[in-house]
Amino acid sequence: MNFGWLCSHESYQPEVLVDQAVRAEAAGFDLVLGSDHFHPWVDENSAAGFVWSWLGAAAAETERVELVTSVTCPLFHYHPALVAQAAATVDRLSGGRFMLGVGTGENINGGPMGYAFPGYKERIARMGEALEIMHRLFDGEKVDFDGEYYT
Repeated sequence: MNFGWLCSHESYQPEVLVDQAVRAEAAGFDLVLGSDHFHPWVDENSAAGFVWSWLGAAAAETERVELVTSVTCPLFHYHPALVAQAAATVDRLSGGRFMLGVGTGENINGGPMGYAFPGYKERIARMGEALEIMHRLFDGEKVDFDGEYYT
């Protein structure tokens, strides 16, 4: 069994979360997970740091723990190719300690950006295309993709 520590970007500023990652590693946790939300969940005094920048800092300050997105949505405000690039970069910076966690998103992240949040059926279809694009990029392919949602 592995134990993980969630660094909640909705609750703390990124520099505090880097310190939490270091302390979690020292305490023996196996994973440090970073939430990826565009908008704070509580109020204007909440935080909403950018998980991908934080992951680079956490990779530089830790040595053993696996770093995980919990979770990134490669469907709307990130293109799947950009997520693949970010994930590959963090994996290299961390010496292979990165795990990409993905999900289909929620309206709290899309609403503030002004786009309509689709139903679950469409989000699942988008995720299928996104995963195919990312897997092919991770495999080193030059991707020429013509799907319903991504080209």
